[in-house]
Amino acid sequence: MVRYCEECKKNVLWCLDNEQIDHVWENGLCIAHPLYTEKGLKQIKDFEAGISENPFFVEIPMGLPSSR
Repeated sequence: MVRYCEECKKNVLWCLDNEQIDHVWENGLCIAHPLYTEKGLKQIKDFEAGISENPFFVEIPMGLPSSR
């Protein structure tokens, strides 16, 4: 849930709730949040109306990469 931003040269953390946002912000890190976009807000409204999939599902890879 962390990506490196080549533009600002900082780690950017994907936050899914206000508690995560507060914690990350207090530590001076950059935040990515799906609800801060027009697309994110539309996806939530569509989900609440029962016409789209859950916008909060985030696929997270598990385990370690295989070595060769």
